[in-house]
Amino acid sequence: MKNFFKKLSFVLAVAMVLTSLTPAVASAASKNFVTLKGNSSKAVTSVYAWIGGVTRNLDYNIGGKTSGVKGTWKSNNTKVVKVNASTGVLTPVANGTTTVTFTPSNGKNAVKTTVKVRTRAAALHIYDKAEYATGVKNPLEEKEGVTPSAIEMKVGDTLDLKVTMPLSKKQQDAGAKIASYFTYAEVDDNAVVEAALDPESNQRGYTLTAKAVGETTVTIVANQTTQANVRNGKYFREGKITVKVVDAFGAKQTGANKITVTGADLTTDVADYVVKRGASVTNIKEITVNTDKTEAVLEASATNLTAGNYTVSFKEGEAMEFAVESAVVANIEILSDVAVLHPDYTTKATATYKVTNQFGEDVTKNSTLAGTDKLTISGGERVKDGIVEFTSTLDYRVNVDIVALTIVCNVNGVNAQKTLTVSNKAVLDTIEYVGVYMVNNSGDLEATELKEKTTKEAMNNGRYYVLFSGKDQYGTAYETVTKDKKELNVVISGIPGVIVSTTEANLEVVEVKGVKYLAVRLTSAYDALNAGDCDVLAVATMSGKTASGKFTVAPAVKVDTVSISTSEVYANTENELEFEILDTDGNLVTDYQTLVGSKVFNDVKAKGTLRLERKSDGKAKLVYIAASNTSNDDLDSFTIMSETNKVCLVRLTIRKAPVPTKITAIKGVGNGKNLGVVSGNSVTIAPIDITVVDQYGNPYTKGLDNVSITAVKANTDTTNNYFDVTGAAISGTTASALTTILTVTGTGVGTTGTLTFTLNGKEESACVVKVVGTKMDNVTSNVQIEVPELMYQGTQKNIKVKAMINGSTVTLNEGQYHILGASEASPSAIKAPMIEGTEVKTETFTVTVTVNGADYTKEVKYSNATRAAVSAGKPFMNPQEPTATSGAITFADLVNLVEVKDQYGDTNRIATNRGVLRAKVDIVAKAQSSNIAVDTLTNNTANVKITNPMAGDIFEVTYDFGNGKTSVVRFTVKAAQ
Repeated sequence: MKNFFKKLSFVLAVAMVLTSLTPAVASAASKNFVTLKGNSSKAVTSVYAWIGGVTRNLDYNIGGKTSGVKGTWKSNNTKVVKVNASTGVLTPVANGTTTVTFTPSNGKNAVKTTVKVRTRAAALHIYDKAEYATGVKNPLEEKEGVTPSAIEMKVGDTLDLKVTMPLSKKQQDAGAKIASYFTYAEVDDNAVVEAALDPESNQRGYTLTAKAVGETTVTIVANQTTQANVRNGKYFREGKITVKVVDAFGAKQTGANKITVTGADLTTDVADYVVKRGASVTNIKEITVNTDKTEAVLEASATNLTAGNYTVSFKEGEAMEFAVESAVVANIEILSDVAVLHPDYTTKATATYKVTNQFGEDVTKNSTLAGTDKLTISGGERVKDGIVEFTSTLDYRVNVDIVALTIVCNVNGVNAQKTLTVSNKAVLDTIEYVGVYMVNNSGDLEATELKEKTTKEAMNNGRYYVLFSGKDQYGTAYETVTKDKKELNVVISGIPGVIVSTTEANLEVVEVKGVKYLAVRLTSAYDALNAGDCDVLAVATMSGKTASGKFTVAPAVKVDTVSISTSEVYANTENELEFEILDTDGNLVTDYQTLVGSKVFNDVKAKGTLRLERKSDGKAKLVYIAASNTSNDDLDSFTIMSETNKVCLVRLTIRKAPVPTKITAIKGVGNGKNLGVVSGNSVTIAPIDITVVDQYGNPYTKGLDNVSITAVKANTDTTNNYFDVTGAAISGTTASALTTILTVTGTGVGTTGTLTFTLNGKEESACVVKVVGTKMDNVTSNVQIEVPELMYQGTQKNIKVKAMINGSTVTLNEGQYHILGASEASPSAIKAPMIEGTEVKTETFTVTVTVNGADYTKEVKYSNATRAAVSAGKPFMNPQEPTATSGAITFADLVNLVEVKDQYGDTNRIATNRGVLRAKVDIVAKAQSSNIAVDTLTNNTANVKITNPMAGDIFEVTYDFGNGKTSVVRFTVKAAQ
């Protein structure tokens, strides 16, 4: 028994050992798999390998072991991928799929995986398909650090894109195929742009369709997988483009004389637009454009557009047609709820009204629609556009007496009625702080920021205002405050002594574009402003109501770095230098007032003159004037020290002074183009008609002084003598020579001839003269009437009529056109009608000329407003400069140097003093060793005087006409003769 139990124990033990070993063997078998090098515990049943990508190394796991097992790696298809037999390193050969197997040396427990070979594209590029087809390969996608301009499309436009994924030559030689990639388009805003796959492009082309105005991003993304997994993995590629969609070009009427144009990259240049009604060109006087340059509002010179079908084109593009309807009175509103007693009478009261047209525009002051002959006012008398006055033989009783007002449009019957109770006189009741503004060179208000270091002179001579809007107790705009009434008191505090406390003596009413503001002018007590906050407190003294506000004198910006990129300048010329200035925070500084205050350019020692000038937008420009240098090029170098003591070294090559070298145009006609002359007509050419360039190809703008120009004909034989040339040669040494230089007369109907000039002894073929036939039936529809912009009532002005004949623009002579209704004027002149009454008005009348049986019209404004000086400038024909003398340049001298014009463009109707009330002088640049100065006691008056002038000194004079109009003229002192 004992032996039996011993044998049984052995059998059970063996059985237990076998039982315990069986799971272990199964587990070992389950651990046989392929891994990637460095991650030996994770099985991979398939793996990607990229041609041109990183090396993929395979490993194995057999029975939990990854080393010590010898064996061999093998690829089932070496045309797709090769594998190192001993190390498992994969070498992709071509796109495709194969199996790689590792077999241990004992031939047991082999492991395998699937290897998918793909192509790793170097990049993804997006192109305009049409451009690409022509060989223009300009990638549209954003690049690292570079964001190209947005692709611009118009609503309804389509754009075909081509997508490429370049491969290196090595990849291509290795059998790489980009066809394994799939591309997908993603659009941030499908409402703006839609992207559709071109089904014939093998996923390499898309069509964009512009759906609505806006901006969006289109992304083309590519990978070798589905769209859902397109960004999985390391080797997806993508490209982004920004698409901006603008309105398709179009136009519509949006006002009595307004046309709104939609499109792309619209401008404010009147010359870029052509508006026509039939064959007649509509003059445009002003254009405003939105910030995106997709909408432009064109305002016609005429107050009201004539009804009809119009066309408009932009930059000679396709003309779009739109309809215009005549403006009519659409609504009359009596604004007053009461009749307010007149400020100075108890027997008079006033009420206000407003007239609007179908476009919602206020046309109360439009005489064509709401003039005295267009509205019938019952119950009162119109004393001013928009104001009706009621008169009683007895004193009005406040809150007792009533008046009835009816206003009817005589044209279409639109009317308004109201019964008003007579109420107390209007007083300033409520006020509202608007802010700090200044009056710019155009006479408009612009928001401004006062800066530390602004000088006392700049403040006292500048037009800086604190503005308020006011209303009376009836809620009507109050615009009649005067300093004598003391209805407004304003106190400014916060920076002791810097901003002068203001009283009623500083009060003004400033009107800009029909809006009136109550204004308090700011002055300074110190030589320069300090930084800080100023509190404003205003009191309407009659009501006791107040308004408060705050403005800040900003700390002066500190100039940290100055750099100048200009390397070449021209002698004896004003050269604008390209510069960049940064403050201590790295911000770009362009403001003129800021840079003037910094004084970084004040102590520069240069051969020429370096100065800052203020542009119309308030920004600064840096001007360098090199001394006269006519023989050789020169060099100048100097340093500019910033306020933080950083040095900018400037090196300039001073090229020889520009001289007139070549005639490029006559009367705006370029070389090789026709100057049209009708047979029997004459064309006069004056110095202003000649365009000359210097030896550098730049326009020569210094006039034609000391230039000898003689006109000759190239065709001198009698059989082809198509035109005659008469008149004296020009020589700028005398003023009398700067008049008509020649007259070209068509003497026969022929083809063309060349008009040749001699410029400083060198012949210049300036233009081709084409003599066209006398038959007026050759006149095309392009007839233009040149008329004054504004005329004084009853005056006569000459006009010009130009027409296109046989492809040439010519000026017609008397007899070749007829002015309809011009019985009081000469055949070439028009006369403005008289305005009845003494009320100041601006009216319009229509000039109609007949050419070849067709009528062409142009509207002209005329007024009975008293003539007043509005501008001053140097006369073209005889420009003058002050001369250095032993004495001084007086106010009388300054007046005699300029030609002053009134608002009608006339110079001969200005009084002896030319309306100039005062002149302010600013010294711009001093000649070397010059002591030129302005008598500080009389500057900005009619007694201004400049002392110690020397040749080369430059100064600017601001002529102030006392009516809100000013002109700035620059002078350079010449040497005494």
